[in-house]
Amino acid sequence: MRRYYLIGIILLIVLIGAFWAFNSAGAPRSEKVEMKVIPSSEDAVRTNLESNISSAPPIKAEVSTVPSQSAPPQESVEGQASVNPESTPVKAQIAIVIDDWGYNGSVLPLLYKIKSPVTIAVIPHHRFSKSIAREATQRGYQVILHLPLESESHLAAEKDTLNCSMGEKELRQKLNALLESVPDIVGVNNHQGSKATKDVKTMSIVMSELNKNGLFFLDSRTTRKSICAKIAPSIGIKFAQSDGFIDLPPSHLREKEYQKYVFKNLDRISAVAEKRGYAIMIGHDLKVTLDLLSIEIPKLEKKGFKFVFLSDLVQSAETTKDERAK
Repeated sequence: MRRYYLIGIILLIVLIGAFWAFNSAGAPRSEKVEMKVIPSSEDAVRTNLESNISSAPPIKAEVSTVPSQSAPPQESVEGQASVNPESTPVKAQIAIVIDDWGYNGSVLPLLYKIKSPVTIAVIPHHRFSKSIAREATQRGYQVILHLPLESESHLAAEKDTLNCSMGEKELRQKLNALLESVPDIVGVNNHQGSKATKDVKTMSIVMSELNKNGLFFLDSRTTRKSICAKIAPSIGIKFAQSDGFIDLPPSHLREKEYQKYVFKNLDRISAVAEKRGYAIMIGHDLKVTLDLLSIEIPKLEKKGFKFVFLSDLVQSAETTKDERAK
């Protein structure tokens, strides 16, 4: 009985094995099937757009070139300054100097809206003088010292003003202290100074000391009787003089009248630049001035005016001498 039982079990196993072998041979192996997803209408539109873009010819990008010496300011957050398009021929160069930084920092963000080279002149020994100079330099702007010099009126004179009555030793000591008080300066221009810039002794000492320190001097021309341009060649200092202020209108003007006044001066100095090939204009750290410049500079750039740092337009002693000989 046991033998028949074992035989039955063996036969059952054989039958099961045969049945499994038949199914394996007759049916194909299962494969992993990827489901084909029908895109929604939005997906279909995106796919069509992408295929059209990939098959379209490449677009040639316009590249702006940045001059090596007058590289525009680059900002850590807002990007870099604009420059003249390569396709626009350059008519003339213009340097803008913004005076009187240091009293407060409230309008500093407005400076950063100007996406072109700008030179700022910082008055020494004020609450924000050092911090503004450092921050502006880090942002890519150029910094010079706005040196207080004696005026004829003596109105609103700075405590550090250099006076014509000072002896040579005192002048040099005080000047060097002022130079050290503002970081990152590359040159100097005068704050007030209608009396000092007429005085040969005073300006000879000042400019010779600046030259010794490797700094240039910009005569703001607060008086038509300035002698700075006459004595600069003999001293050997790199020198330039302003072609005018853009924002010193009578105090009674309202904002719209003030804007017209600034526009008029921008046109006037731009005309000087176009005729001569370059010009230097001075403004002040006023909200309305900075706002207007941020709007008008790009327009002037499109017309072919190239904005540069002041250092790009200062001239050597020999060039200054040649200019005066013309």
